[in-house]
Amino acid sequence: MNTFFSMQVFKEVVELGSFIRAAEKLGLSPAMTSKHIQQLEAHLGVRLLHRTSRRVSLTDEGRTYYARGSHILEDLAELEAELNSASAKPQGLLRLAAPAWLHNAIFAKALSDFRSLYPEVQFDLLLSDRLVDLIEEGIDIALRVTPEPHATLYARRICEVPLIFAASPDYLERKGRPQRLEDFAQHDILMHSSLKDEPLQGYMGDTELHQVRVQAILTTNDTDLLARTAMMGMGIAVIPKPVLEDPLLANALEIVLPEFKPPMTYYLYAVYSSRGHQSPKVRRFIDFMLETFGPCSTQEHTKS
Repeated sequence: MNTFFSMQVFKEVVELGSFIRAAEKLGLSPAMTSKHIQQLEAHLGVRLLHRTSRRVSLTDEGRTYYARGSHILEDLAELEAELNSASAKPQGLLRLAAPAWLHNAIFAKALSDFRSLYPEVQFDLLLSDRLVDLIEEGIDIALRVTPEPHATLYARRICEVPLIFAASPDYLERKGRPQRLEDFAQHDILMHSSLKDEPLQGYMGDTELHQVRVQAILTTNDTDLLARTAMMGMGIAVIPKPVLEDPLLANALEIVLPEFKPPMTYYLYAVYSSRGHQSPKVRRFIDFMLETFGPCSTQEHTKS
């Protein structure tokens, strides 16, 4: 059994929704197409497809196998193209995951500029503040803000992302402007869900570590929502400074305690699941991000 070809047959059946159409595209008989799927299911020991007289649908196992298998087939095709040509160009679908707050003009221009350089690349971009599973969801590169990338992933550091406090002038007029971090105990705080169980702490232009425990009135995994509720006068938001690249937010929010420095430095990383073979599209996009948003340490973090 040619497993890779059977995977290709499975991929075409799923994408075309029909054994007959897949058979026509691959130059096979419908019976041979069905046999490839049966052999693949027997080899894996699971059912991949639900079959009825009218439609074909994925099982849960089939959905997982399709997501990962499609990624493998694309990588294989790009590897063959790279080996066949020393000057292989980035091409194909680049699956990206990035924080929701990156829906700004600067990142949009970066995507446009990259596409101008490499017009054979297409993007599938997931903007979300949740932690995506790169392998399970078939993501090529995830852009993440963290002090340190997870030990199970490979990562390239792109640039520093300062953490700031921001509020609307209206809120600060009503509630007063904090003069020190400890004053936050009397304010309405809006923060990311990942920070809700930790005290706010950092340095205020000195060597003393200041900290205060707050009861946030809003916690969410959506950084953009934090900024926009702060803009509406709801409270003081704890957000990454690049969020203010949005002109609307920049004009509506005021940075509170601008001298504040968190105890840990946060960076934007490009993380990926494998260091072995990087397709041209992955390698060039990471290099492009470093050139566009650097300078920063280009040290690669590897999983242990």
